[in-house]
Amino acid sequence: MNHGGNIWELIRKGVGFEQIMDFSASINPFGPPDWVQAAIHDNIKFIRHYPDPEQRELRAHLSDFLGIKEEYIIAGNGATEAIYLLANLLQGKNILIPSPTFSEYETALTANNAVLKFPIVKESNGFCFPYKEVLNELSWADAVWICNPNNPTGKLIEPSLLIALLDNAIKTNTLVIVDESFLMFVASSKDDTTLNVIDNYPNLIVISSLTKFFAIPGIRIGYMATSNTAILNKLKRQMPPWGVNIFAQIIVPGMLLDEGFMFRSRGLIEEARDEFFRELSELKTLRVYPSAANFFLIKLCGNTKADRLSQQLAQDNILIRNCSNLRGLDDTYIRVSVMREEQNKILVKELRDSLEIGQ
Repeated sequence: MNHGGNIWELIRKGVGFEQIMDFSASINPFGPPDWVQAAIHDNIKFIRHYPDPEQRELRAHLSDFLGIKEEYIIAGNGATEAIYLLANLLQGKNILIPSPTFSEYETALTANNAVLKFPIVKESNGFCFPYKEVLNELSWADAVWICNPNNPTGKLIEPSLLIALLDNAIKTNTLVIVDESFLMFVASSKDDTTLNVIDNYPNLIVISSLTKFFAIPGIRIGYMATSNTAILNKLKRQMPPWGVNIFAQIIVPGMLLDEGFMFRSRGLIEEARDEFFRELSELKTLRVYPSAANFFLIKLCGNTKADRLSQQLAQDNILIRNCSNLRGLDDTYIRVSVMREEQNKILVKELRDSLEIGQ
């Protein structure tokens, strides 16, 4: 398993937490709302008790925030749990996974003996969603698994294209699974989410993570939603008890009401992203691709490969995501998250120095 966010390897080597700059995990760089730490401290007494197994308050707030019926929602231990629950549901089925994309889909489905095809998200086409290729395979597929915005390309799919896909998929009895874990970073997320049409499409399942935007990956919280009662019942039977920890149940309802935090975060991240993109684009030794999310896919254009660059930067306590293990990419691709302005500038300088030396 090779993901971003593994700061622990450096910490085991004696590197102090504050010395690490982690560009490998795409988390809100401005941290969680200021009140979260106090809320956890004030509720530490509940650590001695089991959390609500039905997550009543949490799901009620999610329902209001997402604008969908409460009974459509299953909350869990991050989006990853949802991915593995759905993979188990799709055991032995035929699945389309437009790639490159998040590698955990393939890992989870392969473990459940699914038969996979990978329509290629082509660099030559700007990493746009391969709609025609997917459409041509719908009659074969039991499900299509999509990430929107896509990880690692940052490409956002137009809502009209997803609706057209849903319309065609319902004719072939094909499920459409849309992972929207990075959609909250998009200013138009309320318009772009497929949750807006969930009542119209029983073949739609939406996954999302709340840990990335709210910067609480250590707490773990995500959800999936569908209007399909049969699928909901099957998924609920698979769910382990107490899947959402007590602190997630305590703080997430308040987060969903914190409109000021969400507005400020999007503004600050958008400003940092635009400047980061401009500075990265000035480096002749790489190509940076536009992104709707809080990260950039980068192609290394010189002699330095992703593995070597990752190791070089790690020596300076800087972590990036080596994308060479992602289907459809090779050892010339990396992904970097948008951090605070001063951290972004440090990475740009390190990339400039490292890539020039490697020429």
